[in-house]
Amino acid sequence: MAIYLTRTNSGTLSTSYTTMTSNFGDSNLSLNVPQGVSSIKSISMGVTCPNATGDFCTGIRLEGLGLTQGTADLNGPALMNQVTTSGAGVAEVSISKDVDIPVQAGQTMSIKIASTVSSANTDSIVELCFA
Repeated sequence: MAIYLTRTNSGTLSTSYTTMTSNFGDSNLSLNVPQGVSSIKSISMGVTCPNATGDFCTGIRLEGLGLTQGTADLNGPALMNQVTTSGAGVAEVSISKDVDIPVQAGQTMSIKIASTVSSANTDSIVELCFA
């Protein structure tokens, strides 16, 4: 049985990792590996940003006691500036990747995200599929 968990972030990303502790309206959430699972099978990430940020790449870091092999760093979506003739624009992209990251049920972990620019105004979501 697959179990899906999401975390969201709205605001400025930087080159330092930001811990995702929200899930839409819920905030200050911890993340415990669900009971009855042994690994993360897929990771999805979506990002939107206004055109003023420019082009940048994102990264996803999974860490905590729930990861039996330690911290996992993965690439996230890359965004490219999409400006209309009026000068306005929004870049948006999502990715999904199959993984096999061993986890320990009941232990804590965190999802962190970062960007290759020092100030990226974004809305982001990461979804983990446990099985």
